[in-house]
Amino acid sequence: MYIIHFKLFIYMNLSETFHVANGVRRGGVFRPYFFAVYLHDLYLESSNIKAGYYIGEILLNHLTFVDDICVFCPSVRGLQSILDVCLADAGLHEIIFNAAKLFV
Repeated sequence: MYIIHFKLFIYMNLSETFHVANGVRRGGVFRPYFFAVYLHDLYLESSNIKAGYYIGEILLNHLTFVDDICVFCPSVRGLQSILDVCLADAGLHEIIFNAAKLFV
């Protein structure tokens, strides 16, 4: 079991440190927000790859919803680069991808 230490900004004041030893329950109202914060580095790194679909000047190579992530790219090499970033980030943050939900 891992214990994570948090502080929150509440009305522009930093709270005292509190400890969280469990994850967010399935269906929890804050789950999508925590997921987005947790994977923020992954979002930045995947955007730096410059692989994916461009809509005007906007790069699109992943979509997320609640606790799911979908990565895509028109080239195999680009897709592999995105997956390599995902796997590296997963190793740093102890994320496990569910291979049963993998579609190529």
